[in-house]
Amino acid sequence: RDSPLAVVIVCTMTTANGCTDTISKWITIYPQATPSFTINNNNRKQCLTGNAFGFTNASTIASPGSPLTYSWNYGDGSAATTSANGSRTYTAAGNYKVVLTTTSANGCTDSVSTWVTVYPQVSRGLTVASPKQCLKNNSVTFTNTSTIASPGSPMTYSWNFGDTLGTSTSQSPIYSYNRAGIFKAVCTMTTANGCTDTISKWITIYPQATPSFTINNNNRKQCLRGNAFTFTNASTIASPGSPLTYSWNYGDGSAATTSANGSRTYTAAGNYKVVLTTTSANGCTDSVSTWVTVYPQATRNISINTYKQCLRGNNFIATNTSS
Repeated sequence: RDSPLAVVIVCTMTTANGCTDTISKWITIYPQATPSFTINNNNRKQCLTGNAFGFTNASTIASPGSPLTYSWNYGDGSAATTSANGSRTYTAAGNYKVVLTTTSANGCTDSVSTWVTVYPQVSRGLTVASPKQCLKNNSVTFTNTSTIASPGSPMTYSWNFGDTLGTSTSQSPIYSYNRAGIFKAVCTMTTANGCTDTISKWITIYPQATPSFTINNNNRKQCLRGNAFTFTNASTIASPGSPLTYSWNYGDGSAATTSANGSRTYTAAGNYKVVLTTTSANGCTDSVSTWVTVYPQATRNISINTYKQCLRGNNFIATNTSS
């Protein structure tokens, strides 16, 4: 019964002689509560990150059982709470039995329970072998070692490499950036239960130089005699690549020079490949080259029939055999 029941119990006693007597007592049966509660949005299963269970008490009791007092046991070993409504944020994944115990004004207890589930989050792990690379031929290998406890597998992956261009759904992708900069590569992992976690690494791609030089008066072709090639460096690089260092190779087997500008006087005719190699402050190298030509000089040779002659009838004949 939801309401109290008051009854009288009467005992009639009859002796062996037929004498009768009666005795009576009033008995009161107090009502029990109907314990009940709901969970916020009926959300009985939540991810560990951000879990927040709210339990709304809907218990009732007939008079004279009120007021009710309450005790919430959240199933994780934490201290019980005694407010009308309960709430709990769990610190570990698992299944938890939530029990609401009601106690009436008359000391009658009742309880109701339900199970809630906290899904595990990813145990995150990410390594990058070379997080700082030169732009030229860069290749960044991301090794994702993240794991998930049961029942979270399998996981899916979504990569944003921070350059507004590249994406991937691989667990451990390899990516090449097409411009210099500092990029935050982020991997979002989603478990089989819909729980998400992210892990990120900062990647630095150093700029390459734009190597360039000019030749004095654009005079790429000179005669051997008096040749004097001057190479004026016009190389540039964006921050943070400066200062640049230089190496000039003149293509004739001579020692390289390291000044900003180069110069060379060749000792033999021929075609020579002049190469300027730049090295940035971050160790990134670039090179540019051009060909110069040194024209051969004549091999001079002249003969005269007779070097000494008399005035009368002198006849000098010069024969040029230069080549």
